[in-house]
Amino acid sequence: MADAADDGSDISGEEFEERVYNPAFLLQCRHAMSDLSPEPSEVAPLKFATLRKEVPAAAETSAAGSPAAAQPAEGRQEVKLAGGSAERPVSEPGWAVAAQPDAHTAAVDKRTPQIAAPSEIANEAATASSSTPANQDRTSDMLRHWAWWRVCVGIDEVVVRKDLRLDSEEVDRIKEGSWLQQCGPVRRITEGKGVGLVRMPIMPTRGWITADATAQSGPLFVEPAAVWKAVHKSGSPYGDILLRATEHLDSREIAILHCGDLVEQIGPHRNLRKMVRMRVSVHSKALAPPEEAQLDGEWNTPRPLKGWVTVDARGAGGPIFFQLRSKGAAS
Repeated sequence: MADAADDGSDISGEEFEERVYNPAFLLQCRHAMSDLSPEPSEVAPLKFATLRKEVPAAAETSAAGSPAAAQPAEGRQEVKLAGGSAERPVSEPGWAVAAQPDAHTAAVDKRTPQIAAPSEIANEAATASSSTPANQDRTSDMLRHWAWWRVCVGIDEVVVRKDLRLDSEEVDRIKEGSWLQQCGPVRRITEGKGVGLVRMPIMPTRGWITADATAQSGPLFVEPAAVWKAVHKSGSPYGDILLRATEHLDSREIAILHCGDLVEQIGPHRNLRKMVRMRVSVHSKALAPPEEAQLDGEWNTPRPLKGWVTVDARGAGGPIFFQLRSKGAAS
């Protein structure tokens, strides 16, 4: 009976199929075959490409120590955009999950992502002449210290995560139209499911957001804040426009701006006594040098002053103090 069991004559067809055609046995057979074996004539006109992907050593073997099965397809997600939807291997708010990655894929995804250094972002800015003006502004702003951004119209919310990794702890969600400040160099992921995504460290909620997902046919999540130019001349040698602590005209004076100074809008307009008031930040001129390589450190320059200014006082018989210099995200 032992001999009969060995040649498979005394087992059921289902057991025989499981024994002969199980994945581990088939992989062993494939490993034993020569790569130089002749191709069948039926596939001679076809061209073949071998695609290999490196995975951590721990993921190459199963818990039992046997060879791991072929890597499964990465979990994909469906991007919900106006006018339709498309599957994209990326995770951000408003992008509904279509399939979850299994344990093997998750092990690969939890590695520290490969990122592009600031010097590569700087090189892109230097060659942006072939881009659209909007792309040029966005790229250069990502290199400017303490730049302000606003969540784009049509983006319900942006997830803020603890660090650069896409699977790190969620710390907050920022609503459409909210302003936020970049506090360090951006990073572009160059490997894995998030390849091409531009990640940005922000404040006041400390964390990282995806600023640009267009490399994966996703949306822009943030756009540069509107920039305004001081156009009023008071005739005083001390300056032309007061920057105050709050929207109230009797609040503490923070600084005196001069005609020609640039400010970024960081909040909505307010009407006060027939005047238009606006919360602003002084426009920083410091740019990130190509050699700047901190992964999550803040800019090493002082933060620009913030406060309130009068944009337009014509309703109260006064002058125009600021004019819009760049379209950006104004309101």
